[in-house]
Parts: sequence; structure tokens; C-alpha cells
Amino acid sequence: MSKDNRFEAFPGAEFLRYDEVLDFRQSLNAETDRGCALMAAAYLDAELEKLLRKYLVDNDSVQNEILRQSGPLGPFSTRIDMAYLLGLIGPKARRDLHLIRKIRNQFGHRATPLDFDEAALASRCSKLYHDVFENTVSPRRKFIRAALGVLGIIHANLHSIEPLKEDADVSLDNAKVNLKKLLNKLELNDDA
Repeated sequence: MSKDNRFEAFPGAEFLRYDEVLDFRQSLNAETDRGCALMAAAYLDAELEKLLRKYLVDNDSVQNEILRQSGPLGPFSTRIDMAYLLGLIGPKARRDLHLIRKIRNQFGHRATPLDFDEAALASRCSKLYHDVFENTVSPRRKFIRAALGVLGIIHANLHSIEPLKEDADVSLDNAKVNLKKLLNKLELNDDA
């Protein structure tokens, strides 16, 4: 399929960011198992950050504060849960992202050689949902497919969500007048 008509089979799928996703997939394929797990999780974490930034009120200062690495929405696990609580991803995408995060942690916290075929990792990979192909594949292949499936959900939502609008402050002028009237009625005003 040529670059110009690659979306003909999927009308409305321009959000897929085809070239970027293809480069990402090729990079995952070229990595070691450890590199594949770490890179996939890092990329999904960054895309979740983009999703949260697009959805939240457009205030760079506040967003930078809460989304910085040591901020309240800095950790990957917190971003996953916040995206879910805001309705930006569903429960199965949340579950897959947490499995991907746990797989990343297994690779990242062990200095000795490790691959996707190790029992604990293979078990986690077998639980991943977002693999649209029904054929049986290696745990690594299942991991990559699921990572790309969740990425598709994030990209679709990045394309379709509308950001929250900053709420207007309530004018206290009327409240002050009404409070003064109420205090006068109750004769609790210092002037009485």
C-alpha cells in the first residue's frame, strides 16, 4: 500500500500516526528483550503523558508541576490509573498497561540475563489482551502486539478528545452583598 493511500482500508484512521508507529515497531524488533520491554514502556508512558496533557486544562505551569517525574502524575502507574479514572482508556487497556509496566520492571530491576521466555514473564505476556491476531506467538511477539494495540487506543483518544476548559472563578461581589444582608438580618454584624 502506498504512503498516500495507506488509510483506504481504514477510513477515519488518520490518527494512527502510521510512520511513527512503524518506526516504533521496527525499533522494538531490533532491540534485545530487555531493550524491547524498557523501550515499549517508556514510549507508552510518554504517549500517556501527551494524552493527559491534551485532556487537562491548558496550563503549562500546573501541568509541568504535576506531570514532572517526581510529581503526583509522574510515575507510569499513576498516569495509567489517572487516564483510566478520567475515562481516557478502558479497564482492559489499563490492565495491559499495568502488565507492560510490571514486565518492564522485571527487566529493569534484574541485572542478570533475562528474556521473555522466562516463566514469570511469559505468564504475564499471555495475559495481555490487546493482540488482535488469534494465532499463538512467542511471549515477546505477544508483548509487542499488545503494546501496539494499546498505543492505537491512546492515539485514537489523542485524536478525538476535547480538552477540559478552565472553570471561571465565582464573583464574590454578590456573595459579599448577600452575606452582609444576612448578617444584618441575624444582627450578628459588628456594626449593629
